[in-house]
Amino acid sequence: MGLIVSLVVVCVILVILLILLIVFWKRIKRICNKPDVDESTNVIDPNTNGVKSEDPITPNNMIEDFVIKDFVINYVESEEPITSNNVLYPPVAFGNFKNHVESLKAEGQMSKLFQYLKDLATEQERRLQLSVNAANEMKSRNRYSDILPYDQSMVILGHKWPLPLTDPKPNVISGLLSAAYVNASFVRGPLFTPTGCAVPATYSQSPDYITTQGPLENTVADFLTMIYQQRVPHIMMLCRNVEDERDKCARYWPSEPERGGVETFTSEHHTVTVTFLEIELLESGVRRVISICPHDEKDAIVNNQSIRLNTLFVLLTSDCST
Repeated sequence: MGLIVSLVVVCVILVILLILLIVFWKRIKRICNKPDVDESTNVIDPNTNGVKSEDPITPNNMIEDFVIKDFVINYVESEEPITSNNVLYPPVAFGNFKNHVESLKAEGQMSKLFQYLKDLATEQERRLQLSVNAANEMKSRNRYSDILPYDQSMVILGHKWPLPLTDPKPNVISGLLSAAYVNASFVRGPLFTPTGCAVPATYSQSPDYITTQGPLENTVADFLTMIYQQRVPHIMMLCRNVEDERDKCARYWPSEPERGGVETFTSEHHTVTVTFLEIELLESGVRRVISICPHDEKDAIVNNQSIRLNTLFVLLTSDCST
């Protein structure tokens, strides 16, 4: 009898030990399989023309320097016109544009026009599968939460001109997204069918211009780096720095007399020096001529060579964003 009891006790103990071993083994397996930041992750360095490097990503950068693996951008082409169920607005002659805008305001039609444009954009997003993943990760770099660049057309810092012509579809962005991101988009004019319908441009089509937000205080150097790397000759500023007591655009040129016409702007990843060259007061705006030069030779095009460009501030415009 005593032998039977002993065997039962031993069996119970063995079962308990087996259960404990299974639980312990599962916990060890879960810890070992926990995803870590891979220090050898391929990174598109925004300072090397999109060439991958092996720079490690450190844990202290994980909040803003978000490590994105396999950030695949889906490019879809369309040969069909983007249409809307709303009434189509006829083209407006450039010479009649101002009168047309005043007429729309007087008749209370501006809201309907913007709704029409929003409907077209929504249909285009659906058909071309457009996404804003990068912008959503870099929320602190966007002035407005509802004006974000599409992944498919955004300007990537480090993807220097003329790479957007030879490589118009960057497939994967991984690594330090915060060093490559700026709220700006390449804009390509539409193509037209024989009947006059507008068709979305192809990605291989050369961009006509770049549209961007008024830079924030913390993105001025990023904005200037983009201007430099894309060899932009002219900036058209369509808002004031402050409108109705709301900040609309941080100053990105030197405060001419006070600092001798030279000022350096720094962001988290980029530093740029801007030199004031000349200013001209116009009837409807202000023209400034400046030169910009990056501090980091990896941001530069050739031997830290500066570029000269015109900035035109149009006084007759007003930013309607809130």
